[in-house]
Amino acid sequence: MCNTTPGTKTAAQWGDIVRNAFAFDGPRPKVQLFHGSADEYLYFPYLAEEVKQWTNVLGLSETPTSQASNQPSSGWERSSYEDGSGQVMLEVNSKQGEVHDLTSKGLFPDVIRFFGLDQDAPLSGGSGGSNGGDGSGGTTGTGGTPGASGGAQGSGGTTADETSSGGADNTAAGGSTLVSSGGAPSGATSGGSSGTGDPAVGSDDGSGCQIARGPRPLGIMGLVLLGSVAILLRRRRTA
Repeated sequence: MCNTTPGTKTAAQWGDIVRNAFAFDGPRPKVQLFHGSADEYLYFPYLAEEVKQWTNVLGLSETPTSQASNQPSSGWERSSYEDGSGQVMLEVNSKQGEVHDLTSKGLFPDVIRFFGLDQDAPLSGGSGGSNGGDGSGGTTGTGGTPGASGGAQGSGGTTADETSSGGADNTAAGGSTLVSSGGAPSGATSGGSSGTGDPAVGSDDGSGCQIARGPRPLGIMGLVLLGSVAILLRRRRTA
């Protein structure tokens, strides 16, 4: 029971109980103890065994490095145990005739003081970020075969009107800008001719210039028509 005299153990034995409680080999936090001789639950002689235990766990001497009266308040006694760097790792506060109660005695501010909770944590200047490397520009994408399969030229027509980015941008549905036979350029029909243009104007030569043509000879239909007219004129004269 907690209100009976504790069993006596050496500091190493008490320390082994802590070390064997669970696997841990990292740095341990500092410890603060409060104990009153009139405590109803924890028998006061336990305090001496606790000091043996925690000085052993924290690697401290069982002899306090400093002692003070009336700390943290009137009637209390304080013993401090420092490590090799001078940092207080164990603080023991005790009072004769006192019960174990921090709340009603207003002792929590001292707990805050001991663990440094009333101070801002030091800001560590983080390491500067490394400069990012220059990114590679990447390869230039191939734009496709300029004017791929633009289509054949129409008779008397022009070369294909094409662009080089990603293939042909053809105006007519055959890939060529065609000019009607004896007419003006027509960019909408598929391989056929349209419009009545100047018969003296021919096709574009691909440089934007129109090629002039001379007068064309009469076709077969023209000859048939002229022959028919001549026969009619002869009949009239004989009549």
